[in-house]
Amino acid sequence: MQKRVTAIILCIIGAISICACSQKTEEFKVIEIGNAYEKREPVMASDYFSAIDYIPLETSEEALLNGTNALTILPAEDRFIILNRMERKADATIESFDLSGNLLEFKAQYGRSEEEFTNVRNIILKDDELFVFQATRISIYDLDGNYKESIHFQEGINPIQPPFMIDKRTFGILGNDIENKKFCIDLIDTTGKRIYGKPFASYSEEAGKERFIERNGMKIPLPTFPAAHFYTNNEKVFFAQKLNDTLYTIDTKDLQKGQVIYLTTANILTTNLQKEICS
Repeated sequence: MQKRVTAIILCIIGAISICACSQKTEEFKVIEIGNAYEKREPVMASDYFSAIDYIPLETSEEALLNGTNALTILPAEDRFIILNRMERKADATIESFDLSGNLLEFKAQYGRSEEEFTNVRNIILKDDELFVFQATRISIYDLDGNYKESIHFQEGINPIQPPFMIDKRTFGILGNDIENKKFCIDLIDTTGKRIYGKPFASYSEEAGKERFIERNGMKIPLPTFPAAHFYTNNEKVFFAQKLNDTLYTIDTKDLQKGQVIYLTTANILTTNLQKEICS
């Protein structure tokens, strides 16, 4: 009898111990990679390049470049094409230089006609064609600035950052659905028509004000508009934006038929992971 009582008591003590252990949690430690090294070795350009040449660019009163933060530089086979953003965001010039830095004529100019450009968001060079992304259209030129054609965005497509070229038939746009007060991702074809649209986040009348999120007792500012990036990999486009920390994956293999197979989302917000330990 005494043995049975002893066994029961031991079982009760064991059960209590197990419960007590299982309730203990501990967060995984966060390692700051930048602080993980006691000594940082300097990176020398000579370790990677045999020579570095400086190209002095010819400038004139008609071709004065702003600081490097205002420039987008695209290298072609025999020239550099530079988007030179002016102090007024709507104004920009496009300059062209040969590989020795000599100024070349670029025929397209700033203006409001169909063959000119205004409110330039970005430029992309693809197969000897220059794509100039503007607020309501994409203008296409050859490398000398000769106008070829324009792609006008379908009504309701309102880019809030430069479009992304998926291929020469398809463009990705982070848009602003004003009527429904949502941010959206749009895919358009070479006629400017939307072949796919997906709202991914709502905004309120407070969207124009500075907003914060509380994390670990600190206030972290949120962007007024979501910062977004497009990435391509084989037949998929990855669209990451930081308003709600979400990664969108778009299957594009049937885009030439005007179809998108699926849109999936995966949360990429870093969370506090916990594990049960028994010490």
